[in-house]
Amino acid sequence: MLKSILNALVSGLKASARLLGSVLTAPLRMFGRGGDAGAPPKIPMPQPYEAPPEDRTKMYEDIARAIMCWAADSVLADRPVDLPPGLPLTVREWLPGLSRAECWSLMDADNNVVCGHIQGLFPLAGVRAVQRLPRVRAWPAELRTPESAGFAAIAELEMLGQPGA
Repeated sequence: MLKSILNALVSGLKASARLLGSVLTAPLRMFGRGGDAGAPPKIPMPQPYEAPPEDRTKMYEDIARAIMCWAADSVLADRPVDLPPGLPLTVREWLPGLSRAECWSLMDADNNVVCGHIQGLFPLAGVRAVQRLPRVRAWPAELRTPESAGFAAIAELEMLGQPGA
């Protein structure tokens, strides 16, 4: 009971102090000198730097040219060869995983088509998108198809362990 009486007294004192404070600061608030100062001053925010977009066309053309040369060298060596220097990391993770057929597609494509493919703008038919691919150390042996269906072709297939026609 004593506790509730003390709580009531403290609440009354707090209310009277608030009332007295608002009465005393009323003239100051009217003239803008104290109490609520209003909204804080506006601080100018830094503006983003808007540089003109960089033209990377030549960079992508150089990368596409290096990729096409790498594909040609790999086809000639009949395995993925060492990568040329200066390629982006995504391309460096993508090239060693390409197959022989994908290298042929890269070699046959136009430079602009390869540029679009490595930028992800449009896909190149027969070539996987630029992504991390498992490294291929050697390509499987190319399956030779005989030029004719005659006796020599059937004998060659038999020698390779494939059933004849």
